[in-house]
Amino acid sequence: MLKLILLFLFASALCTAEQVRDPYQNVAPELVKKVDLAKEKQVDRSTVKQAESLLSEVLKQKPDYYRALYNLGLAYESESEYDKAIKTFKEAEAVRFGENIPDNSILTSLGWAYLLAGNFDMAEGYLKKAYATRDENTATVNERTLYDLGYLYLRKRQPEEARKYLKEAIDTFQSVDAAKLLKLVNDFETSDKTESEPSDERWAVYGEQAKVGENWMERHFNVQGGNKTSVPKPNDTVIALDNVTVRNRPPVWDNEIQDYIVGATVGYIKPGDRVRVLQVLDSNPNPTDPNAYYFIRLSHLPKQ
Repeated sequence: MLKLILLFLFASALCTAEQVRDPYQNVAPELVKKVDLAKEKQVDRSTVKQAESLLSEVLKQKPDYYRALYNLGLAYESESEYDKAIKTFKEAEAVRFGENIPDNSILTSLGWAYLLAGNFDMAEGYLKKAYATRDENTATVNERTLYDLGYLYLRKRQPEEARKYLKEAIDTFQSVDAAKLLKLVNDFETSDKTESEPSDERWAVYGEQAKVGENWMERHFNVQGGNKTSVPKPNDTVIALDNVTVRNRPPVWDNEIQDYIVGATVGYIKPGDRVRVLQVLDSNPNPTDPNAYYFIRLSHLPKQ
């Protein structure tokens, strides 16, 4: 009986060791457990900061831990900290190729992060790289890459390209999300063709601010003469803090893709440019969301 108990305990110990083994690298089990715990915390937005702390703690002990870097990038992305997400994903990418880790999903994640950050050229480059490795990837990664390419080309106002990738996702993976997005592409193309005259409006994102407490999560302008918590008003002059894309219509939230559909790019604003505000729009469609998403309509584009 004692022998059987010992054998059982030994087998249980082996099983436990296998459960905490990292799939890609030789990593201490306690660090693997922390990354797995952080992944669980990332699911709930209220505990994302706890996930970030856990992952940062792990990376202090093992800076080249691929899954820790990858998940920290995902955490930053969920908090709309796209520059930090891209930087962290790039570090993960360097480890992936430096150690020949068989995971091309990092290319898709980088493409999506660049897309969210508004850098469509870099997004296209990474998503096309991910698509080129489709023979090596899981069905989940390939379906996601096709959807992201479809969404990218919708944002770029290239419906034929969007349709090509979305149809492949539907035909190959029976993707429900791709089917929903394809309907949006078709609707967008129809409305775009029937539009009588192009809009001469100029819209730019101002920032994201907590409705209570007035803290800014993201801000691209300062109100001239105002304090840093000021929300712009019509006729205010605002000063750009960074490069801002200007579009010809205000953004519209789409429930199917859970993101904004924006107008065509009509210009850019550089850091230091001053522009006058004609209209301020809080385009957050969710009344229970604690944050406001401010967009501003501009009187003109600054001279380049």
